[in-house]
Amino acid sequence: MEGGLSGYSAVDVRRADERSKVYRVYEEQKRLRGLVDFGDLIMLPVGLMRSDVAVREEERGCYDHILVDEYQDVNFASGELLRLLASPAQGGTGNLWAVSDVHQSIYRWRGAFPSQAGRDNFIQDYSDRGKGIEAEVRELEHNYRSVEPIVALATHLRAFMPDPSTLPLKAVREPAGTTSKVSLPADECQPKPALYYTEFESTADELAAIAASITTNHTDGHAYSEHAVLCRRHEQADAVAEALMMADIPVARVGEFYSRPEVQEVVAAVAALASSARVPLVKLGHGRLSMSHVFGLADKLGLTPIQALKDSRVLELLEPKEQQEAARLSGMIAELASRRTIWGVMADYIFSWSTLIPDLVERLGKGTGGQAAKQGLYVLGQLLLIAHAFDMGEEARSTKAAQQRTGGQIAPDERQQSQKSTKARHRLA
Repeated sequence: MEGGLSGYSAVDVRRADERSKVYRVYEEQKRLRGLVDFGDLIMLPVGLMRSDVAVREEERGCYDHILVDEYQDVNFASGELLRLLASPAQGGTGNLWAVSDVHQSIYRWRGAFPSQAGRDNFIQDYSDRGKGIEAEVRELEHNYRSVEPIVALATHLRAFMPDPSTLPLKAVREPAGTTSKVSLPADECQPKPALYYTEFESTADELAAIAASITTNHTDGHAYSEHAVLCRRHEQADAVAEALMMADIPVARVGEFYSRPEVQEVVAAVAALASSARVPLVKLGHGRLSMSHVFGLADKLGLTPIQALKDSRVLELLEPKEQQEAARLSGMIAELASRRTIWGVMADYIFSWSTLIPDLVERLGKGTGGQAAKQGLYVLGQLLLIAHAFDMGEEARSTKAAQQRTGGQIAPDERQQSQKSTKARHRLA
């Protein structure tokens, strides 16, 4: 324990102290520059309405009725703003209509305060029994969106959530075709219903079960394309996709495209052409050269990182293997810099300088992880298509600029140069 805060570690206390210092500086900079952020747009009106009766009454007079949707995701500050405007106990109009389901709150991570949307709290906030005003709560019992098996499963899960007292929903939508009734928990000795609920001891067990279920269905004659896995977050989807690919199940997902290692390596090759580039060179060096040593020498000698790779004063201080890697990087960057297009740079790096294609092909031949390798090849193809589209856009903009300079016509010498540029853009390497 530190600072009298029971239940918090010393590290937690230090981090909280650091954040508070940063926050104070942030608030001071806003004040000095006359700026506000999103939180201020709620906090400042609340403070003003609390302190100034005239402002509060004027604002209340602007709204005959207030409608709030997804009330369970309103944060405390916004809830206080609503109470100042509409709570009869605070002199508000009482004309508030809010639609809410505390079980659907998904924004707690950014301050949602679902408990204020609970039945008891809502009645307390928007009633004034001294004036004979009682907030009214009406339960919505019918679900018009989902078919009965989904509603039944949701009803089952609600029993394990806080405030389970809400009425069970009734499905109104008729299912398309015949749908089995849900049975919870599912009896593993009987054919499984159309919808069932299963808990797992670990994420690994869950991923293995998903892969096994799809494999079984495929063996029974169902195409892989008939399956879909729904996830709440990108990280979950990435984990599922990786597990399925490792089980040699084809997956139509590449995850966060620009976060994939293949994409980052190729993009680093383009970024390395900037004379001041450092991080890209680290990625391209693959640990075979101490780039921090090279960068330090470059700073001392007043060189750019790229200049340092071929400077004799730097090279003589490197180990023989590091000298070879420096020569390789320097030669690669010089050749890539001669390409006229982004597509040319990327294609040259992928096919001439990197081991991306051989590595992926080797993984394809090993039998395990073949789907992951296919995804990698697909991603590289998509990246080249993106680069080609970018280059074509640049060419179109260049042509348009030339036309504007000549009043709508491209002069003969400019047209010839444009044609040469177009041909160059379509050459590999």
